[in-house]
Parts: sequence; C-alpha cells; structure tokens
Amino acid sequence: MQIRKATQADTTQLAHLGYLVLFELYNPIANTLAEKEIQIEALERLVALEGVPMSYEFAHVYCNNDEILGAIWTYPYYQFSTMQQKLYDHGQKWNIPFPLIEEEAQQDDYYIDTVSVSEQARRQGIGNALLEHVIKEAHNQNYPYISLIVEQQKQYARSLYEKMGFVATKTLELYGEHYQYMRRDIKKK
Repeated sequence: MQIRKATQADTTQLAHLGYLVLFELYNPIANTLAEKEIQIEALERLVALEGVPMSYEFAHVYCNNDEILGAIWTYPYYQFSTMQQKLYDHGQKWNIPFPLIEEEAQQDDYYIDTVSVSEQARRQGIGNALLEHVIKEAHNQNYPYISLIVEQQKQYARSLYEKMGFVATKTLELYGEHYQYMRRDIKKK
C-alpha cells in the first residue's frame, strides 16, 4: 500500500471516487444507470483537465497495487479563482454550465477540497493516512494553515478532523447547506 501523486492515467478511478462524494452531497444525483454513466464520464473529462479544482494534478491517491482505494484533492487556495475561471471556460466550450463555486477558505490556506475512500475500503484508516500525508506536504511547503469544510451533520468526519488537529472556526452557508470551516495551524503538532 502506498500514497502517491495521481497521474493522468488515474482519471477513470479518480472520477469514480469523485462521484461517491457528489452522490453523498447531492443524492440522488442520477436516477438511472445511464445517467450515472454519463455523469461519471463527464467527471472523468473534468479530472483529466489541468488547472481545475478536481484535476488529477491536485490529487494524491492511496493505492493497493494498481487499485486506487482513496484520493484526496488539495491545492493552495490562493490559486482558486484562476482554477475556477479555467473550469468556467471549459464549461463554455463543452456547453456545460458549471456553477460558480462559492468561497470556501482563506487565501493563505493549503486547502483540502475533497476526500474520498471507496465504499469497500472505508473505516480502514485510508482517509486518516491521506490526511496525514497532505498535512506533511503542506508543512514541507511552508503553508501556515491547512483547511477544509465539512457538512455540519457529518459528526464522524468532524470528529476525525478534530482528532487530527483541525478546529472549527466558523459556520458557512454554501450551496444551501451549513458547513463547518475547519482549519489547522501547520506549525502545531
């Protein structure tokens, strides 16, 4: 088992992991198997792009041989507005109206956008390992803070983040839901 930077060859598996998160957020996202396949194909196109928030280039993956069991997408948040513009531009080309993503973090954050673990690999420490990996990465790159948002009702996830040193500093209303903005000072252990 290893954690490594994702490559463009990982886009199919990353799209499936990304879909799990979207399904949890927007259940039901697809009403039929055909709709699900179309949505995963669109996510695969998105993940294959460079310079957008869900790009493979911002992902680290937890692998067992060639199978990706989990992924975490992170980036310096000060790059977000540029990435959002690229996403919007691609949406225009593809005739897909990507919504504007609301402000989720602060400019000096190393931001955890998405964490996803395959359903069969959950509760095995994979999410923990991915988080520890990107916290070390943020520290090595001298970011002062690492942050994320979590849905207010996801107590298990919030508890995990708190155990890893994240502190809820404010409640955000985004996309019609309430989220906790959680931040960790990288210098503190």
